Amino acid sequence: MTGSHDEKSGKNVRMSRDAAVTANAVACVKQWRMAPKTPVACPYCGVPGVEIVDRSTRPIAEWYAFRCKACGLDDALAIAMPFHRPLL
Repeated sequence: MTGSHDEKSGKNVRMSRDAAVTANAVACVKQWRMAPKTPVACPYCGVPGVEIVDRSTRPIAEWYAFRCKACGLDDALAIAMPFHRPLL
């Protein structure tokens, strides 16, 4: 996967709707959770050092913000969690 910061417009890169990028992002979160102090590779460009911030609103969803200085990635991944309501 390749991606780059748009130097002319200054816009940041977004994660695509590509299943491979989403799978990489989930793998990054898993790796980050297991070893939070170890540098994690960017799910978009693969360069180590992506910043991940947990902005989850449990028990509704897990929400992770990704920021990569190498490629300009600035996006978030939302993972819906099962929500059970009592039957009326």
